[in-house]
Amino acid sequence: MAHIRQQKVICCLRQFTCSDGKGRGNMVCLQGAERSTNRNWHMSEHCGIIVCGRSSLMNHCGTQKLETRRLLHRRLTMEDADAMYRNWASDTEVTRFLTWPAHADVEITKHVIGTWLPLYEKNDYYHWAITLKENGDEPIGTIHGLVNDDLEQITVGYCLGRVWWHQGIMSETLQAVMDFFFDQVKPNSICSYHDPNNPHSGMVMKHCGMKYEGTRRASDRNNTGICDISWYSILQTER
Repeated sequence: MAHIRQQKVICCLRQFTCSDGKGRGNMVCLQGAERSTNRNWHMSEHCGIIVCGRSSLMNHCGTQKLETRRLLHRRLTMEDADAMYRNWASDTEVTRFLTWPAHADVEITKHVIGTWLPLYEKNDYYHWAITLKENGDEPIGTIHGLVNDDLEQITVGYCLGRVWWHQGIMSETLQAVMDFFFDQVKPNSICSYHDPNNPHSGMVMKHCGMKYEGTRRASDRNNTGICDISWYSILQTER
């Protein structure tokens, strides 16, 4: 989801809409402040308590179907609950380095999917079920992208059932999603991170061309407790 720096102020609010129709935002004009010269902004003024932000330069288009040699990627549905619970959400080995606990029963899985489904109405929500063509339409994992419009950046996270580990499936999935983002959404950068105690996740990132940026110590928490996180990224210009 988009992260917008927020600041409450009492001042003159100038609401703008980009002339290309791709975004809206608020711009603060304090008395004596310099006026914007961006010709793509159309503004009207009123006063009050406001939240400040800016429009996105990315071309958001929502979760689209993606296909690779072995895989199909699609939106999740409520009918996926049993397979999600069985294939990965109930497995404590799969969730060991994740931030959510293994599901105790399928009703939890149904509830979680139910919170995701309305979000597909947003054009900046990216969340795919991963399906293996030879297995039919049954999902074996998920991959998602969290959007930061201010930085024109997308952070990718993924999860795959244990039966399908070490077969190149996650690398194939990540590459397809990265190609979609760079070709269609146009972020400036794509990034991801992992617990250093889960090195295979980092190998997937490196295999797809991401560069190691560094490790922040004791800066996150997952199901093992407080943990380090290793960051990787790739720029649009580095493809």
